Amino acid sequence: MDAPSAPTTIDYDRCAMPDPLWGPIDLTHWRDTPCISGRVAVEADVNAGRAVFFLAGTTAKPHPLDLPCCALLARGSGPHQPVIVIQAESTDRGIFAGYRALTGGNGVCDLDELALLPGPDASFERAAPVPSPQRTLQIATPELAHAIRTLLASGVAHNPAERRLAERFQALPVGPDLFREVLLRPDGEVLRVESGVPEERSRNVSDQLRVLVLAAARYPALARFIPERPAGAQLCAFCEGRDEGWCAGCFGLGWVP
Repeated sequence: MDAPSAPTTIDYDRCAMPDPLWGPIDLTHWRDTPCISGRVAVEADVNAGRAVFFLAGTTAKPHPLDLPCCALLARGSGPHQPVIVIQAESTDRGIFAGYRALTGGNGVCDLDELALLPGPDASFERAAPVPSPQRTLQIATPELAHAIRTLLASGVAHNPAERRLAERFQALPVGPDLFREVLLRPDGEVLRVESGVPEERSRNVSDQLRVLVLAAARYPALARFIPERPAGAQLCAFCEGRDEGWCAGCFGLGWVP
């Protein structure tokens, strides 16, 4: 099947977004947000929505925090992003926190990027965005699969290590994410691979979208699969449209429907 020449468009009125683990947070019940405390996360915790990441095969230790907790995430010169922290782990590379955004989605940051709060105080509530309706983003399509296979066939790996990963997983190398290499398979599966550690696999729409935005920066042929900004969509208040794939507010789109 030949890939179409027009950019992908999304009908936002068709059905609800199937991402129940990382949906919007009801601030009136923020203390009920699933979290992990007193131990390090394992893959099952990520799959259940209690943790954002797991560091199998490392010397990570749980960092003492009363979880879940409210925090303001500071990145760059943009406005602070209110988040709910659900995980904190100490490693020889620093202390990392996993958080959930109020409007849905998740992320990982250094603990020192967070201003921890005892609860949703006035500064937290002022920064909290008004949730918008959740919509379906169909990222994994036959056309995207065709484009990824075409890139793989052309030999796009930057180095022998990337080439080995691409051949092993039949997936497109995207780049590093913390300690792991990120790859995107033709079927939309996102892989995060670290030497000596079982790979992490995800088919969450938010993960697919983040990685597609990052992949398009490296492979311009994939840019047309990023959803177009519909009329009336607002600029993302968290990254002000400048994000490159890791903003939990817009998943890297730069706008919110």
